[in-house]
Amino acid sequence: MELSEKKTRFILFGILLLSIVLHTWRLPIPSRAVFDEAHYATYAGNYRTHTPFFDIHPPLGKFIYSIPLYAYPEKYSSDAHYIEFINKGIIVEYNEKNRVFSNFPYIPLRTMSGFFGTLLVLSIFLFIKELTKNNIIALFSAFFITLENALLIETRFIFLDGIFLTFSFFALWQFLKQKDSGIYSGILWGCALATKLVGIIFLPFVLFQKIDWWKKWKFITVGFFTLGILWVGIQWYSFPTAQWYEFTKSINNDFAETIPKISNKLLPTENLALKTYLLLSELSWSTPGYTTLKGHNQSESKWYEWPFMIGSFCYSEPAFPFCLIGNPALWGFGFFSIIWTLFYMIIKKLREQKVDTIITTLLFGYFSTLLPFAIIPRYALIWQYFSSLIFSLCLAAYWIVTYTNTLEKKYRIASYAILIFIVCVGFLVVSPTTFGIR
Repeated sequence: MELSEKKTRFILFGILLLSIVLHTWRLPIPSRAVFDEAHYATYAGNYRTHTPFFDIHPPLGKFIYSIPLYAYPEKYSSDAHYIEFINKGIIVEYNEKNRVFSNFPYIPLRTMSGFFGTLLVLSIFLFIKELTKNNIIALFSAFFITLENALLIETRFIFLDGIFLTFSFFALWQFLKQKDSGIYSGILWGCALATKLVGIIFLPFVLFQKIDWWKKWKFITVGFFTLGILWVGIQWYSFPTAQWYEFTKSINNDFAETIPKISNKLLPTENLALKTYLLLSELSWSTPGYTTLKGHNQSESKWYEWPFMIGSFCYSEPAFPFCLIGNPALWGFGFFSIIWTLFYMIIKKLREQKVDTIITTLLFGYFSTLLPFAIIPRYALIWQYFSSLIFSLCLAAYWIVTYTNTLEKKYRIASYAILIFIVCVGFLVVSPTTFGIR
């Protein structure tokens, strides 16, 4: 069974419309910074006011959040100081008095998150359609992403993962297209890297594809080139050299000994050299934050716990019960699909039968984005499972459509109806913690 392109577009439109509704309902609640919103709202305000700061993540995601702020007077962004910097630029302290957004225009920033959350649904549809050439599998994959509570709440608040994942899966979709030479997909992957350096976990998936190495080489080269251009361009545009230097010196005691006090008027060559040095310093401080960050987090968990949703946690919001909890039905479908696929591949191997490349591609995507977190010696959090979760949900959609295709039409439709009902029930059960309903 296959849907026509007209029906597919109609159903996809309905799924995207549902995603928009879910991303905008109760969006102003709460009117205070939730969890890492305190960081990214502050950083967006800093980009708007050209005030230097340090964060382990590259600048693109935070710069995107700053774009809506240009529609408002600068004074509203100047008050966005919900965190404070101490000890070599590592942000460890929240200012509870300033968590209330007050006049800060936080709703446009959350709307930007929702925009990328809906684009994520579209990117998954396009990626799976390109991989499987099957509209129904692609639609089920998009539907699963739409009703996945953990992904939904992550893309309703001012967090980076929605932007990072959207760029990543658009890059994979573009890379699989025959017309792509590796340039457009590389640019999109570079945007993912420029949002979070952890985008490197998608590189094995690209290398695994049976595509000529010249295309892969261009993808990698263009990706890292895009990362560099965006990092350099955004930071150079946003921060005056003298202010950037003084901030860097204030958070790094050794910096003042490395670079002497600068004059009030820099020559062009001095400005170029100093900004380059500041960028390299920022990069050298960023990398350890992804690999060897010391300390602990009360919400940390282990990579092997994530498929069982162990590591879910609630944000510290006394008035609203916001929790990062996934749709139990979907997480169950996803994990079962991984186990079944492993069992299926073993049986096929023993019988010396060929395995569909779609299965191996999605399974490899799951493990290649999960296992890096098993070797990185720093604490991890459950949202780092999102990339793997998406691959598992797409694999679940593949198996569902594959096995129901053997049924008569009336039984196939009944099976789809039961499946949709189970997914919706799982979504509704967790929804109070997704939307902060008491």
